[in-house]
Amino acid sequence: MHYLARLPGEEGMNILLQVAMNDPEERIRMSAINYIGHAGKNKAKSLMALTTLFQNLPKDQLGPIQSLLYAIASIGGDEAVDFLGKIAKTHENYEIRRTAIQYLGNIGGEKARAVLVEIMNAK
Repeated sequence: MHYLARLPGEEGMNILLQVAMNDPEERIRMSAINYIGHAGKNKAKSLMALTTLFQNLPKDQLGPIQSLLYAIASIGGDEAVDFLGKIAKTHENYEIRRTAIQYLGNIGGEKARAVLVEIMNAK
């Protein structure tokens, strides 16, 4: 995965995305997701790839989904807060919602705090 992430241009990212979506081994998919989030030189592009991947992952793959949420939180920024906030408010799986809330807390900052307060007040 390390060498794929270091390939120039889009080739490495495209291969990592294919591995994250299609590899039969869960730990390999999770590793690819981790590299997409941490090794991408362009954080906006990595975030977009991860959010697209989230939409395409089967809902029953909790390990890869939680890895994906962690990778998004590691990228941080307003777009990551918006995405995690949406997941925390609307996802059908309570465990995924809980994980998104946890990562919002880890990101910190005023925007993440506002989302957390909004979630808390909605309950």
